[in-house]
Parts: sequence; structure tokens; C-alpha cells
Amino acid sequence: MVESRRPIAKEIKGPDDAAEDVPSYRQADLHDAFQFYRQNGFVLIRNLIPEECCTKVRTSFAAEVKPYAGPLPRISGHDEVNQFNEWGFLLNALMNVQRKSARDIPAYVADVLAVLTHKNLKDVLEAFFRHRVAMMTWNHFEANPVTPPHCDCHFWAQDMAIGEVTGAWIALENIHHGAGRLYVYPRSHTVDMKELLASAGQPAERISPTDSHQQRAIAELVKSQGWTCTAPSLNAGDVLLWDSRTIHGSLATTAPDHSRSSLTAHFSSSGGRFIKPPVN
Repeated sequence: MVESRRPIAKEIKGPDDAAEDVPSYRQADLHDAFQFYRQNGFVLIRNLIPEECCTKVRTSFAAEVKPYAGPLPRISGHDEVNQFNEWGFLLNALMNVQRKSARDIPAYVADVLAVLTHKNLKDVLEAFFRHRVAMMTWNHFEANPVTPPHCDCHFWAQDMAIGEVTGAWIALENIHHGAGRLYVYPRSHTVDMKELLASAGQPAERISPTDSHQQRAIAELVKSQGWTCTAPSLNAGDVLLWDSRTIHGSLATTAPDHSRSSLTAHFSSSGGRFIKPPVN
């Protein structure tokens, strides 16, 4: 076991490998996986995406994105040029680059969409939702920006029901334990964060993960509920799904010389369609 700072002032123990990890499932175990998801607000599915698909994304990312000199859409909501840390890892994560840049980085966009529209992932999501699904947004991380604890459900349109959105973290490589793993607070999806934040004087329409009111409210909630944070180990092709109500974030990086190349995406059950796969 390795230790890292938990986002709420305590130590969190993270497993070195899958042998000592949280319960995980295979695609063949969808019934049990869904029951675990409903009870805990997240589930880990191993080997869902073929490793060769993950390798193709990393290869085209290195060949097309990293040398690209122009601006690309980022998680900040702005178009920016690449920024790298001292180890050469991309700091400003990409976001939905197919909307503006497919012509400039065509192999990369096709490889990313091949992962996000992969039949294995599609089948799991449709089995969970019991409906067609739509992909709303996606990001690609290489370095870890350290995300504070938050839940996603309040960032979507007002006509979306609470819990209607599911997040997915797809590991594109074996994620080192010190590279800033994603963490979740199991069963935190059972609490109405909108009411909690309103009682703390934080209007829902102004919610931000970095807002001090929200951070204090989440810290108090975690303490009062006695929730334990978990940061599962993920290898290339593993997928962690979490409910939009589940409190989550990313741990601080203790091994900055290791990347955590991964895709995150959000999917909705609002009668939508899965994004059309790229044409080969």
C-alpha cells in the first residue's frame, strides 16, 4: 500500500495494484457491476477497452498533438497552446477537440473517438441506463492538474435530472500510484448536495469546485457521514464509472515524473444517441 494526501485533510491509502483493490468487475458481470454502482455511486470495470486502442491514442497524441503549435480547446473552456511540465507532460488538458481541430490532428481525433464510442463501453452504458446514451463532453489528461472534491450533477443544464449523468475515466496506460489517481467517496451519491450547499449559503448556480464554501461544506459532510475515500488502481483499458452525484477528484501527484494518460467523458441517459463512431 502507498499513502497520499486525501483531499480532506487525512491520509488515504491507495493500492499498488489490482490484487488489493476495491471490488471490480468484467464486462460479463454487468448485473453485479450495476448493483455495486447503484449502492456505491461508482464501479470499476477491468479490461473494458482493448489495450491496442489505448496505445493508438497515446501514439497519435505524441505524433500530432504534442508537436502542434496552434491553439486547441482546453478544459479551461478556452483555446490555448500546449503547456508542458519539466518532464514533457501536457499540463492543460484537452477538451472536445473534435469540434474545431479534427482537420489539424485527424489521427488523434479518430483514435480518441474510437475509444469513447467503443462497443464495449457503449454496451455497458446502455445496460446501465436501459436506454440509448449520448456523450456530452470529454477530456484528455496527461499530467495531473489536481482536481478538488466535487460532484458533477450541478454543472449540467437545469432540465437534467439529478443522477442522469455518468462520468467515465478510461486509463490509457497503467496509472502509477503517485501520478494523481482519481478518487471517489463511495455512497456520497446518496446525499443531495444542492440542498447541502444551499444551507451553507452557496447558491447552486454559482457552484465551483474551487469555491471555499463548497469545499467547507463537502469537508463537513464527509466528516459527519464517516465516508472513506478510495483511489482505485487502473491499468490500460480499465474504466471507472461514477454517478454525477458522487463526490470525486484527483489526488496530489507524488511522482511527477510519471504521466497519467487518461480520457474522461460524461454520458447522459436523456434519450440521446451515442456519438457516431469515426469512419475508417
